[in-house]
Amino acid sequence: MELLTGSEADKSLVENHPFRPKFYLNGFPKAGLHWVGLMVMPLATQLPAYDVVFDTSWTGTFKFNSWTTEWWELERWAYRSSLLQPGFFMHTHTGYTPEIEQFLRLLGVAHVFIYRDLRDVVVSQAHHIMSDDDERFVHPGKPFYHKLGSFEAVIKACIEGIGPFPGVFERWELYAPWLDVDWVFKIAFDDLQNEPLETARRLIMYSASRVADIFDAELTLPYDSRTKLAAMMVLCGTLKHKSSTFRKGTSGGWREHFTPAIVDLFKQCDTNGWLKRLGYVRDDSWGVE
Repeated sequence: MELLTGSEADKSLVENHPFRPKFYLNGFPKAGLHWVGLMVMPLATQLPAYDVVFDTSWTGTFKFNSWTTEWWELERWAYRSSLLQPGFFMHTHTGYTPEIEQFLRLLGVAHVFIYRDLRDVVVSQAHHIMSDDDERFVHPGKPFYHKLGSFEAVIKACIEGIGPFPGVFERWELYAPWLDVDWVFKIAFDDLQNEPLETARRLIMYSASRVADIFDAELTLPYDSRTKLAAMMVLCGTLKHKSSTFRKGTSGGWREHFTPAIVDLFKQCDTNGWLKRLGYVRDDSWGVE
């Protein structure tokens, strides 16, 4: 995949692919991270697991499969993240701190951050928790939630928290600052659904520009090449059966499950007005969306 051209020496290096993007795919849990991973398959290969030391190709900054706000040891996370090589991608659930942001920038990754309507997030989380498939849908707190007795009660617990597992807003606010980092590529879940081709094109340009900026190289991407790559990315994004945690992959599913009591609870817990800040509602009544 030819991304950059510059001097004749630069061209020789590019042809040998040492400067392909390193895709650091980051997302809030249940925001569509697997979908992004499918889409970048024409651009990169998933980083493999490393046997005993790292038995998964994932990484993240929070303990218990990223369902908590308890931070992992950052040195271990940094070591794992530094194994990412050009031409590969890594799935992650990575919270924000200035130190983490600086580390990833200096590591030279193409950092892709996906987010989603938090109402859909809690419904997807509830389905994940209630699934009997403990291999695909891993959650260490399933016994806490299963004792609640109803799907509505589980959604409420996902919103406000239960036992050692914090609610959606407390967790989200540890990821949200990525939206304000200018060099990070942000994707709303709805963009993947409504504008997949345009999203793919923008992601191609971002990843190429990221490498070009690092090496101060000239960026040339022929239109035909961009078009073909983007079409391949969209096609790969439809291969949902290859995602280990894919269930439905649509927006607005919260409407099927949000009772008046859940709506009231969600609004009470959304003290910082995230639905409005993310652009999913225009006012507190949710009347115009």
